[in-house]
Parts: sequence; structure tokens; C-alpha cells
Amino acid sequence: MNMSESPYTTEIVKVYFDISEGTVRNWSKEFADYLSPTANPGGNRPRMFTADDMAVFDLISTMKATGATYKDIQASLSNGERGTIPEATADDLKSIVPAEQDRRLLAEIDTLKIRLEEVIGERDTYRVEVAELKAEIRQLEKRINEAQERGALEGELKALRRMLDRQDE
Repeated sequence: MNMSESPYTTEIVKVYFDISEGTVRNWSKEFADYLSPTANPGGNRPRMFTADDMAVFDLISTMKATGATYKDIQASLSNGERGTIPEATADDLKSIVPAEQDRRLLAEIDTLKIRLEEVIGERDTYRVEVAELKAEIRQLEKRINEAQERGALEGELKALRRMLDRQDE
């Protein structure tokens, strides 16, 4: 890598090719023979990619989009095929990373807003159900009280009848 040339970071590769960080890692390992040593630095060091690495990734991305297998891509790379090197430098592309992150965050916010509305709807439904259940409980308690009062009155009536029966004897 030319020292005056800034490297392409994993974030730039990820956003530029619209792939996940895991895919960057997998492609870096699978096609390591065609990439610079900084693409697989080891020792928990960050991956850094050259413009030539970007051309390799471009070929991989293009071929994967057409359904090519890793074996097909390996064969093409072995034959010297490469994709297109980005016209923009790594420094130029750094600006797309925050923009892409912002876009993804906004999409996540929209998803969360929709879920919040669903949860609020569920809460409102729950509140209505709770109110209905409370009304049913009040009705049942009233019926129980009435039944208890009726039982007590029936008990008093029986006691009065027994007293009356004893007096008639």
C-alpha cells in the first residue's frame, strides 16, 4: 500500500459493497491469496484494504450477484481477473460511512416507532380487557353478596319456622 494512500477500512468496504462485517471477514479469509497482507493482519489488528483489494472485492461481489461459487471466483482470480477499482479514494469514501450509518439508524428508528405504536395498541387493548374484567368481578361480587344475604335470610326463615313449629306442638 502506498504510504500516501489512505487504506479502505472494513466499514468502507461494508458500505461500499453493501455487505455485512461478517461477509468482509469471510471474503478476506477465503480470498486471502489475492489480497494484501493488511486484509488479514491477525493479532486483533484492524483490516485495511488497498485499491487492488477493492478490485478483488468488486469481482467477488459481481460474481456472487450472478450466483457464482467460491470455486468459480477463485478460478477467475487465479486467471488474473479483477473488478473495478473505485474512482473515489478511501478518504472520499469515508463520508459514505456516516451517511450509511445514519440511513440505517433512521430505518431502525422507523421500525421502533412502528413497534411502539403496536405496543401502545396492545396496552390500550389490555386496559379495555382489564376494565371489562374488573366490571365482571364487581358483578360476581354483587351476586355473591346477594347469595350470601339470601342464604342468611333463608337460615333466619328456617329458624323462625322451627320456632313456629315448636309453638304449634
